[in-house]
Amino acid sequence: MINLLLVSCGVLLMVYSIVLCQNINTKIGKKELNKERLPILILICLFILGYVAFLSRLIITLNSHGINELLVSAIFFFGAMFVVIVLKVNNKLITKLINNSLRVDKVNKELQRKNKELSHKTDALKISEEKYKARSKELDETLEDFYTIRLGVQEQIEKETIEEENKKVKDRLDEIRSEE
Repeated sequence: MINLLLVSCGVLLMVYSIVLCQNINTKIGKKELNKERLPILILICLFILGYVAFLSRLIITLNSHGINELLVSAIFFFGAMFVVIVLKVNNKLITKLINNSLRVDKVNKELQRKNKELSHKTDALKISEEKYKARSKELDETLEDFYTIRLGVQEQIEKETIEEENKKVKDRLDEIRSEE
């Protein structure tokens, strides 16, 4: 009787593993992985057929169950448990990978936006730098012109001062001569 229970539970677990496999398939949803997914489903279905065939044999020979049937029933049950556990682990792993992929995509989009923003700011900074250089050059030229004018004015002032001094000296000399 325990043989029937173990194999029946094994069949149910294998049917549940088909559901788990389909959940994984819908999560992935990419056609390029169909080649890898299809053999798994086919193998699970073949195992289910084997489980059902063995279960039928157990039902037909209900009175003559020995240790061999118990061992095979236990192997079938734990094999089905193994398949379910592996599929659940794969399901969790795929879910985490998908979530991480979505998070990475979000971070990449944010980085691209910031990169574009920095690129625009860099371009604006280059334009400002060019304007600054042009203004600095203009200021240098203006200062150069101012210095040249200042030197010219200074020479003119010095010349006028010397002429005034010469005139004063000449006037004084003329005064002194006229007094004589």
